Amino acid sequence: MTPPEPVAPTGSPASANVRPIQQAPVDTTLPVIGRVWHGYRDLLGAMTEVQQRHGDVAWSMAGGLRFLLLYGPDAAGLAFTNPGDAFSNRQGWRLFLDHVFPGAILGMDGSQHRLQRRIMQAAFTTPALRDYVDRMVPTMAKAIESLGHTPQIQAYAAIKRLTLDVAASTFMGVDSDVRTQRLNQAFVDAVEASVAIVRINAWPTRYHRGLRGRRLIETHLRSMLADKRAHQTPDLFSQMCSATSEQGETFTDDEIIHHMNFLMMAAHDTSTSTISTTLYCLARNPEWQERLRAAALALPDYLSYDQLNDLEELSWVIHEVLRKHPPLPVMPRVVVKDIDHAGYRLTPGTLVAVPVLHTHHDPAWWTDPAGFDPERFAPGREEHRRHKYLWAPFGGGAHMCIGQRFGLLEVKAALHLMLRRYRWSVPADYRMPYQHVPIARPTDGLPLRLERLR
Repeated sequence: MTPPEPVAPTGSPASANVRPIQQAPVDTTLPVIGRVWHGYRDLLGAMTEVQQRHGDVAWSMAGGLRFLLLYGPDAAGLAFTNPGDAFSNRQGWRLFLDHVFPGAILGMDGSQHRLQRRIMQAAFTTPALRDYVDRMVPTMAKAIESLGHTPQIQAYAAIKRLTLDVAASTFMGVDSDVRTQRLNQAFVDAVEASVAIVRINAWPTRYHRGLRGRRLIETHLRSMLADKRAHQTPDLFSQMCSATSEQGETFTDDEIIHHMNFLMMAAHDTSTSTISTTLYCLARNPEWQERLRAAALALPDYLSYDQLNDLEELSWVIHEVLRKHPPLPVMPRVVVKDIDHAGYRLTPGTLVAVPVLHTHHDPAWWTDPAGFDPERFAPGREEHRRHKYLWAPFGGGAHMCIGQRFGLLEVKAALHLMLRRYRWSVPADYRMPYQHVPIARPTDGLPLRLERLR
């Protein structure tokens, strides 16, 4: 298969022979709610239907929100590289983040974003990551060992408890206890509130639960702040308190609380999504599970930072899982300066949606995109390199996920431990029901059968 020739994602200000964006095709569906129900049941199917009907630029609607879908890796590259600062990340995300994750670095632009990211980088250096790995692997091993008490588990809930334990230990420097389990529910509620259509702060709405969850998280973090400022420890919270850029810039107390709130959510929710989906894919493809297990059994139980980075075949599998089920399937932006794309002039105020999930399944670029084929990422094939923005589960450009390296290390460590301890399976006719929004996850909890190996 010969993929299309990529076009450099340069974008351009106003130029001749372009149509106003108001003339782009409109996806006409149900009034107000638009494709909410179709997207909830089958987001990829909804995206594909719009693209097949209208092409790579089309207006759509969901939950009363009107937005412009820009399909393909060229569009992703345009939004991520943001030539001339034509797009606002802040305006794209604030509808979803400000009320539950205020001050999140994902929702920042320009000089503010550069300053905050510059300071935060100090907490994600290679020496810091090495220490995080050494701290999290024993916590993971203990949690994974406990899964074998029953022959069947609800994998999503079990992995969510595991990643919260890791986040509590590695990010906050505390052991999991009743308080951190309450935090787990608080994070769940806050994430659900981020996409709530009915935003009434009154019981029993999920929006109310989300705001209550945010207050619980912030109160918990603030109660620890003075001690973290006073005593240097290896956890991320302490690292954030002492993080200093090369220019000597540091975080304020409120900035630390806001960053920790968002990073704790992002770290354990996206890792939970990826680990759970990988367990499902390996249950459905036992030949890959056995192939990875053979490699895992040849290695020690506790792997170091360097050993985790060297797990090549496991990396292919995780890349394939992130291609099929990216935790964030759509990336929003708002146009703030005129810029041209695909024959249209995008004008300020336009809410743009970059459907990464669709790009990851585009048959014009991928061989058998519906299949599970980790070797597409192997040397000699490397289908993801056909375009710089063809595989983009972590975004790209200045807003590339700052925790990407940590997240991949966490996922690898958990799967390595699982492979050494268990063989898992699902019934032959089982297909995991999936919800892609707000963060991809199995809607039935993913029941798995476990066979203990050691």
